[in-house]
Order: sequence, then structure tokens, then C-alpha cells
Amino acid sequence: MDENIVRWLVCGASAGLAVDLGLYPLDTIKTRLQIPVFLSLGSLVHALSASIAEIVACAIRVPTELVKQRSQASKGVQGLSCICNEIYRTNGLRGFYRGYLSTVFREIPFSVIEFPLWEILKKTVARRKGQDCTPFEGAACGSVAGSFAAGITTPLDVAKTRIMLSRSPHAPSIFQTLKDVYAQGGFMALYSGVTPRILWMAAGGFVFFGAYDSALSLSYWIYPDSAANNRKKIH
Repeated sequence: MDENIVRWLVCGASAGLAVDLGLYPLDTIKTRLQIPVFLSLGSLVHALSASIAEIVACAIRVPTELVKQRSQASKGVQGLSCICNEIYRTNGLRGFYRGYLSTVFREIPFSVIEFPLWEILKKTVARRKGQDCTPFEGAACGSVAGSFAAGITTPLDVAKTRIMLSRSPHAPSIFQTLKDVYAQGGFMALYSGVTPRILWMAAGGFVFFGAYDSALSLSYWIYPDSAANNRKKIH
């Protein structure tokens, strides 16, 4: 396997782990705000690449996201085994993929906006400085890009949350869910949890892209020849 591919995978995994560990509480708040009342009781290449990656990643992410959001929505302390058993009893193994399409429909627009915008911001900063961005500057660009993408795609995130938390035998469609949300609470309901989502993605974008660029810089320090080759490709 190309060493660049391995490097990118390791950097991405490190960045994702840093985000998930640090921002889980804020993600829980966002989920609680998106729960319906009856449940709460109280660049083109970069865009296409990101979209394909999200479709594949969702095959692994959706089951864990489903269990996580069911756990976040639970008022009491409900064990993972109980949540998993409930999901399995309702729809079998297929039940763990409830919300797959809605997750994909959320992640693709988000990635199409976030990654190209991050690249554009980094290139703008680098052009004004006359040199490459530092990891901190790349992190700041990622924070802005993530915030912007998060705000725009919040209705799709609301739909995904409602579908995953639905206890009906058959998962509702994305369109029907958005229609129901609008009927229940109007336009503002489509943006339930928008503030914590933007804050989560602002902080998450900073941590993710900062960790990614830092890991990438470290890998180039370890393999200086790769850094030289990469600069030639860029220029």
C-alpha cells in the first residue's frame, strides 16, 4: 500500500478520535434538543472524494451512531446490551442500519461544503502569508468551515436523529420526517439544536483538522523525502 495512503488513514483516525473523545457531551446536548416532544417527556475533487468516503464510512458509523443516540436520549442509565437487544428485537440486524440513508444524506452535503471550503480558506491564508499554513491556522480554517457546513445541514441532522430514535417497526422516510418536523414546530423546528451543533462542529473542526495537520507534519518530519515529493505535486 502507498505510504501516503497509510499516513492519511492514521492522521484521519487520530483526528477523529480526538474529536469524539473531547466533544461527546456537547453532542449529547445537541441530540437532546432534537428529540421530539413525545420522546423527550420533559473543491469538486475533494467534495467527490469526501462523499465517497462518507458513504463507505457510514456502513461502520451508523450502528454505533444509532446506539449512541438511543443512549443519549434515554433518561435513565440504560446499558448498551439493553439498547442493542431492543434494536435487534424490533428489526433484527437490519435495525442497526436504521437511519443509514438519512446519515448519508446529511454527511454528503456536509462534506461537500466543509472540505472544499477548508481548502479554499487554507489557500487564501497561505497566499496572503506567502507560505503554507501552520497546523493552528489549518485548524482555525477547519473550525470556520465546519461551523458553516453544520449550520446549513442542521435540518438533515434533525431528520437523521428523529429517524434513529423512532420506535416504529418501519423507519420513516427523510422527506416525511422533515415534513412532520415542520408541521409540528415550523421552520425553527428544522433547526433544533443548531447552536450546539455549530459549536460542536466549530470545536470539532478545529480539533480534527488541527490534529490532522499536526499528524501530517509529524509524518513529513519522520519521512522528509515524502514532504519534498508532496510539495512538488502541489506546486
